[in-house]
Amino acid sequence: MSCKHLQSHRCALGRHGGAPSPGVCAVCDRYDGAPRGAGDVVKNALEAAGVEAIIGLLGVSCSGCLERRIRLNERFPFTDSTNEV
Repeated sequence: MSCKHLQSHRCALGRHGGAPSPGVCAVCDRYDGAPRGAGDVVKNALEAAGVEAIIGLLGVSCSGCLERRIRLNERFPFTDSTNEV
């Protein structure tokens, strides 16, 4: 699986110097592709439920969300997920 922003080994968003090294998509906060693990599933569910919009309206920061997402993806990865460049 790969991020939709990764095109011909280049990041279309210009992130990571435009040329991400192997595995960098696994921890990118702008990753947009098939879920890599449990962290992505939780993030997508919260987005679908509108939790992020509510948090934004309350003016609350979601500090630590990306770190939790990465930890959950590392702890509970989907075995067919390979985001190598």
